[in-house]
Amino acid sequence: MTDKQAYSFNDYFNSPDSKGLEIVVGGVPFRIKRSLTLEEKQRAQDASIKIEIGDDGLPNITQMNQGAYTVEVVLAALKWWPFTYPDDYEVESLRGSPVPINRETVSALDEYLNEEIAARVLRIGEVQRQGLNPFGKK
Repeated sequence: MTDKQAYSFNDYFNSPDSKGLEIVVGGVPFRIKRSLTLEEKQRAQDASIKIEIGDDGLPNITQMNQGAYTVEVVLAALKWWPFTYPDDYEVESLRGSPVPINRETVSALDEYLNEEIAARVLRIGEVQRQGLNPFGKK
């Protein structure tokens, strides 16, 4: 290995300053991260299951919630969306202002949009992993 190949920080790290990728889902533009960090994926997985310790001292999965997983993935992935409050919104001070990206608003977003955004960010991450292994199966 005498030749030194340069590897760009931006190709392998999630920078909070990154603009992300623009995607269009259902005719609506969004800006998302290229991929999620391990911590973000773990947070989504943690939100999706409930584990209780049984009388025998062993952990038991008592609840699995795919919707919670999807919301956490989308919440972690979204960098921008175009939504604004309508001019007749009940809270006058919010009329015309951008709708914030938070757990409550992401949870209220149309199911199709949430699922497609989550699928895209997770698929983008898979494509990136395949690209890191040029000799692996494609």
